[in-house]
Amino acid sequence: MPGRLTTEVVHLIRRLMEFYRDRKRDFHMVEKPYDRTPREVLWRCFEEKGVPIAYMRVIKNMYDGVRTRVRTLVGIRMTFL
Repeated sequence: MPGRLTTEVVHLIRRLMEFYRDRKRDFHMVEKPYDRTPREVLWRCFEEKGVPIAYMRVIKNMYDGVRTRVRTLVGIRMTFL
């Protein structure tokens, strides 16, 4: 969430969890793993674990067009994943 402090994000997630728990509803959350994990491995694991296709589509969309920017003392290097 660009422009948000980590504490704000944690607070928002907690409120969402409480909201759904109070209403006895399921709450699903996905944390994006490190980009070093080969995506093909992720998709295969999801399929083996029986993750619904709708969830897989959402997760795949998170990775579609992802860019990584690495800032060093020498300058900025961009890598497209």
